[in-house]
Amino acid sequence: MNEKVVRYALTHKDVFAFNLRALVRNRIVLIMTVLMMAAVMFTTFVSMPKEYSPAVRMVIALVVGWAAVIAVSVVQLLTLVLTIWTKKFKGLLGEHELTLSDAGMLTRSADGETLRKWSGLMKVASTGNYLYLYVNETMAQIVPKRYFASPAEAQSFEQMIRERMKMQ
Repeated sequence: MNEKVVRYALTHKDVFAFNLRALVRNRIVLIMTVLMMAAVMFTTFVSMPKEYSPAVRMVIALVVGWAAVIAVSVVQLLTLVLTIWTKKFKGLLGEHELTLSDAGMLTRSADGETLRKWSGLMKVASTGNYLYLYVNETMAQIVPKRYFASPAEAQSFEQMIRERMKMQ
C-alpha cells in the first residue's frame, strides 16, 4: 500500500461538532431524556387541580415536559461549550498529520505521535464535513474533510481505511 498523508488542524468548532454528535447519538442520554420528560409530564398531570379537564391537564403536562427537555438540553450544550473552550482539549487542538501505511495509522501532533494498528480501529463514520475514525465507542480520530483537495480525495482516503480494516 502506498502511504497516504493528510495534514489538518483541529479547532474548537471541530471538537464541539464531534462531542455534539456523540451526545445526540448516545442512547443512554436519549432514554434518560424520554424518561425524564415522561416523569415530569406524569407529575404535572396528576398534581393539577381536578377542576381542569383531562385535555387541559394533558396540554399543560406536554408544555411542562417539553420545557423540561429544552432546559436540560440547554444545560448540556452550555456544559459542552464550557468544557471545550477550557484547556481540557489542549493536546487535541492544533496541527495534526495522519499517515496511512501498512503498519496502521500514524498520528503526529506537537504533543506526540501514536501508531494505531488497523486491528485497533473499531469503525469509520463519515459525515458531510468530517471523517471519524473510532478507536472505541466514545473516542475517535477527527479528520475534517475541508483539508482534502476535493470530496473525491476525501472519499478515496476513507476507502483506503475501510479496505485496510477489512484485511485485519
